[in-house]
Parts: sequence; C-alpha cells; structure tokens
Amino acid sequence: MKADIFVPTSNRIDALGQCLESLAKQTDMSFRIILVGLREDAGVRALIAKYPHLEIEYFLQKKKGLIGAANEALEKAENEIFIRIDDDTILGEQWYENIIKTFESDAMIGGVTGPTVMSEEGLKSRDLTAFLQRFKKSRVFLLRWLYALYNDYLYEGKIGEVSQFLKSGVFTLGSNFPSALALEKAVEVNNLEACNWSARTEILKHIGGFDEIYLKGLGDYHEADAALKIQKTGKKLVFNPQVRLRHNVEVGKVEAARPAPYWRIQNFIIFYFRFFRLQSLDQFLRLMTNILLQNAYYLFRFLTTGKRSQLGAIPGTFVGFAKVICKYKN
Repeated sequence: MKADIFVPTSNRIDALGQCLESLAKQTDMSFRIILVGLREDAGVRALIAKYPHLEIEYFLQKKKGLIGAANEALEKAENEIFIRIDDDTILGEQWYENIIKTFESDAMIGGVTGPTVMSEEGLKSRDLTAFLQRFKKSRVFLLRWLYALYNDYLYEGKIGEVSQFLKSGVFTLGSNFPSALALEKAVEVNNLEACNWSARTEILKHIGGFDEIYLKGLGDYHEADAALKIQKTGKKLVFNPQVRLRHNVEVGKVEAARPAPYWRIQNFIIFYFRFFRLQSLDQFLRLMTNILLQNAYYLFRFLTTGKRSQLGAIPGTFVGFAKVICKYKN
C-alpha cells in the first residue's frame, strides 16, 4: 500500500524546508509528494533540489483557494491513500509508516488522523487556545465565567478529547496538546485533523473530493465535510496516537489569510446543518451560543483592529441561515 502526500504551500521556505526534511527521514519511503504552490518561486524549486531522493511533483495551482489545490492534487493521485498535511508540519519518523499500518489493519477504516501537537508559542498564537488559557487563569469573574461557558457548556467538559464534533458544533482540541501522545491505542472519532488528514483515495474520489461550497473564506470545514461524508459511507474514522506530527504554526504564520468572517460563519452554518440535525432544545441553545460567541469574537476583533470586515460575521450569520432554509425548502 502506497500514498500520495498533498502539501499545499504558500512559499514559506523555512517552514516547508523543515517539513520536507521530516519527510526525508520517514522509516517507510513508499510515498509520492504532490506539492502545490500559489505562485512561481525559485526558493521552492531550490529547496526541492536538495531532496533528489524524494519523489516530488510540484506544480502551481490553477483552481482557486486551498480547496481548488486539494482537488487538483486529488486528480493527480495515483496511490491507494491520499494524505494531506500543511507545509508547517514536522512529522515523526514513523508517522507515515503508522498511517499505512492503520489502514492495512482494517478494511473498514476510511480515514486516519493523529496528534497535531503545538508548542506553547504556537498555542499562544491561536486566539481560541490563547483566550481560553487566559480566561482560565484570570481572577476576573467575567473571564472565568467565559471559560466555564466554553469548557463546560460548548465543549461539554470534553475539550481535551481528540477529533470529535460536539452538539454545539465545536470540535475538541485535544489533538493539539501533548496529552494526545499518551493515548494507549487508536480510537474511533468523527473528525480528521486538517493538517494530519488521510483517506482511501478511491472513497475520497467517490464522494466527489472536497466540496467547493466552502471555497470562500479560509475554506473552513472542507476537510471535515469530506471526513463525515466518508463516515456516512459506513467507513470508520480513526485517531492513532502514533500518527504524530508537530504543527509548527509559529513559523511563517500567514496572518493575511485570517479575515473573511462573512464567509467563515456561513461555512460553519452550512456544514453544521449538512451533518447535524437539531433534536432538542438543549442542542439548539448550544448551537446558538456558539454562533453568538463567534460573532462576539469578530466584534472584539473589530474593536481591537478597526477592520470593518470583522463585522461581516453578523450579516454572514443571517445569510448562512437563509442559505440553509432555502435549501431545505427546495
């Protein structure tokens, strides 16, 4: 069994160099790398030339966004397994070997993921994890209450679990922390971590690849969408603690890609109602609390940055619900 490893790159040479170096050290080298760039860069080609023993197909994407790049890579995929990682990941030496062993262990496994551990610096660079740590340690009652609202209500006390979507629509964060490495065995999950994502190529092509409905914004939820579609075919999604990598987000972080709340909130609403059905008042209230807090976050971003685009989450919320309602009426 072999794999194609899709690596989208925004030409972050330092980060990509560390990623390729970790790929060059894998204990099993039966893979091909599909490296997809945004624009021509002599630095990327010079970096590739340093690894002549790696089979790398490098091309510039023609389709838009991360989803377009992923689908172009999928079209070129030739092997049984399709893997997607970020260009700022550093892989454990047995990462690839353990992905293949997991798929080979059970034909019913359709997708595999694993730990995406961040450093303390990386956790602090992400607003959600940084805010939660700050809220938890704060002596201010309002901030401690916000932590409890997130931890106990939205995350149902499961924030440290791995690769699970909960009733409010949040996904658990345990993969990002070293505790994920301590799991004794593989567990079945309902999400595949976006930067440590793998699936059987045949099934991924069967479901139509990655849905371009999420194209705008950051392409949020297109990986989760594909994962849950795979699960709907009857296949299992598995988190193997031995499929481990470090997500090196603090190196070459692309801040310019972080806006577009108008589209990001829509992506969330479309994704949620595509895969989850409201079955109780409790679930509805958790979902609406999540959406309210997302809008509050973007309002905070507007107040601290002055960027009016951050207010786009408010109309985006209404448009997202309108899209869902209109679809259900048809």
